[in-house]
Amino acid sequence: MQANIANVNSVLVNQLSPGAIQVASGVSTAQSTLATGASALSTGLSTYTGVVSTIASGAQTLDANSSSLMTGFATLQSGTSALNTGAQQLATGGNTLTNGLTSLSTNLFYII
Repeated sequence: MQANIANVNSVLVNQLSPGAIQVASGVSTAQSTLATGASALSTGLSTYTGVVSTIASGAQTLDANSSSLMTGFATLQSGTSALNTGAQQLATGGNTLTNGLTSLSTNLFYII
């Protein structure tokens, strides 16, 4: 019986104890790795949140600027219409002036 107890003790000390130490070391390494991964994940999520916020802000700015751009196009369009009207009036005035000068020239010719 004494020999069996010594034999069991030997098995525990020589075989199970180193395995238990390796398991404890493995668990410690796993805990450290998980903690590092959790920290990296937290940092990544913070970065992602910041990027999403920046994109949302940029989208709002784009929307506001798009409205301003459309207002600018509308103003340009109305200005173009006024410009066309002014050009037509100028052409009509030029024709009227030409006709008046021709008539004046003709009348001066008859006077002389």
